[in-house]
Amino acid sequence: MSEINLRKQRDFGESLGAAFEFIRQNFLKLLKPILVFSGIPMLLGGLLISTWFSDVMTMSMQAQQPGANAVPPNPFTFLSGMLGGYFFVLLGALLFFLTVNSYIKLYAEGGDTGLGSIMQEIKKNFLRYFGGFIVMGVMVMVGAMLCIIPGIYVAVTFSLVFVVMSVEGIGPFAAMSRSASLIKENWWATFGLFIVAYMIQAMITYIFALPMYVGQFAMIFSGIEPGASDPAQAMETMQNAMGIMTWYMPIYMLGASLANLILLSVTAIRYYSLVETKEGTGDLDKIESLGEQGA
Repeated sequence: MSEINLRKQRDFGESLGAAFEFIRQNFLKLLKPILVFSGIPMLLGGLLISTWFSDVMTMSMQAQQPGANAVPPNPFTFLSGMLGGYFFVLLGALLFFLTVNSYIKLYAEGGDTGLGSIMQEIKKNFLRYFGGFIVMGVMVMVGAMLCIIPGIYVAVTFSLVFVVMSVEGIGPFAAMSRSASLIKENWWATFGLFIVAYMIQAMITYIFALPMYVGQFAMIFSGIEPGASDPAQAMETMQNAMGIMTWYMPIYMLGASLANLILLSVTAIRYYSLVETKEGTGDLDKIESLGEQGA
C-alpha cells in the first residue's frame, strides 16, 4: 500500500478522496496515540458532564413529587461538576487536535509517527495550541454574536491556524496571518470543501448519538413527564435511564471526537494543497532531493 503524498495540489474532489484514503490507511495507527493522549480527559469530561446532567434531571423530578421538600445542592459541588467536565472536554479536544496534526506533520515529512515522536510534538506545541484555542474561540464567538455570517467567515479564514502551528512551528497570531494569506482568493472553494466534510462528519456523529436519542424517546413513551400517574415508578424508570445515559455519554464523546478526523484530515490536505499551489514547496523539495542524489 503506497503512502499518500500530502504535499500535492488537489481540487475539491481529490481533496475529499485523499482525506478519506488517508483515514483508511492510518486510522488504526492514529487510534493508539489518540486514546493515549486525548482519550482519558475526553472520557473523564464526558462522565462528569453526564453525571452533572443526571443530577439536574433527578432534582427536577424530585421537585415535582407531591409534598416534595427538595434540599438545594451545594453550589460549589454542583458547579464544579459541570465546570470540571467542560474543562476536561476542552483539554481532550486540544490534545486531540495536537495529536492528529502532529501525526499528519510527521507523516508528511516521512518521519517516525510513533508515540515518542508525537509526544515531542505535543510538548513543543502545547502552549501555542492553548493560546490558539483561546484566541480562535473568542474571535469566532464575537463574530457569531455580531451575526452568523461574520462568524462563518472568520472560521473559514482562520481554519488552517492549528495545522499551520504544527507544520511551521509558529505562534497563534503568526499562524492566523499565514492562514488568512493562504485562504485569500480561495475562500469559497475552502468553504464548500469544509461544508461537505462537516456534513459527512455530522452524519457519523449522529450515529454515535442515536442511542441517547432512543433513550430519550423511551423515557417519553414510558410516561416520564410531569404529572405521570405513578410518580414513584416514573422516578425509578428515569433514574435507570439516566444511569445508562451517564455511562454512554463518554463513549459518545470519544466517538464524536474520532469523527473529527474527517474535518482535521480535510483541513490538513487543504493546507498542503494551498501551499503547493501558491509556493510549490513540494516540487522544490523534489528538485533538491534529486540534486543531492546526483551529487
